[in-house]
Amino acid sequence: MRLENRVAVVTGAARGIGRAVALRYAREGADVVVVALQDQGAAEAVRNEVQAQGRRALVCMADVARRSQVEEMVRASVERFGRIDILVNNAGIIHPTPFMELPEEQWDRVLAVHLKGTFNCTQVVAKAMREKGYGRIINVTAPAALRATDAVADYAAAKGGIMALTKSAARELAPYGITVNCVLPVAETRMTDAEGLPRVHRKERGYQVPPRPVPHHGGSGRGLRLLRPGVLQGHYRTGTGRGRRSDHVGAGFMPARHQRPSCYAQA
Repeated sequence: MRLENRVAVVTGAARGIGRAVALRYAREGADVVVVALQDQGAAEAVRNEVQAQGRRALVCMADVARRSQVEEMVRASVERFGRIDILVNNAGIIHPTPFMELPEEQWDRVLAVHLKGTFNCTQVVAKAMREKGYGRIINVTAPAALRATDAVADYAAAKGGIMALTKSAARELAPYGITVNCVLPVAETRMTDAEGLPRVHRKERGYQVPPRPVPHHGGSGRGLRLLRPGVLQGHYRTGTGRGRRSDHVGAGFMPARHQRPSCYAQA
């Protein structure tokens, strides 16, 4: 098992991409902290699935946009497992709304969950990782940050901010043995069904519909690059991102073939 005895924290892990990632980490030998904002029953179900694979698991209910709750989540995780080796910033929300109708309150909340939440978790967890001299942080962004997509200006802006944050954090955290990368997964989850419309209807309405969907329950994760072993272990040059070729090349996130991260911040 590639990640035996590692400890992974996955936010937004009750359903969808987060659930699939948490279960894949467990299959690779890691203990998992399942972080969720709501639906504690679903989070506990993921915990039970992780434990069924012979790994330890902890459920932490937290709003990643609230610093105090993130600090408590990290404290509980370290208290239970002794350290945190991997962080996956996956928590997110989406409410498709045409730009001219987008309320300020929704803009603030979407950026708070995605961008501020990624900042909060990265900074707080990095402090724990720094003490051990090792860490792998993976931020989940989206193709919407690179390509014009209808009715998701707030979501796209937040994901674009996460890309910039990834590069800056990677540069500053490299001297501590911590790498930071981002991924641009393409998946269909309950969150993407924000309007409750069938997939074909969303396509007719002009929304981009992702190919090779991941089932709502997480499924096997086929087609989801985040679940590839190299990404799971952070085996890419720090500060880079992984997505479909048109995404990471077009964004300047060139695929790295180095098995050991390049800590260019020390140069």
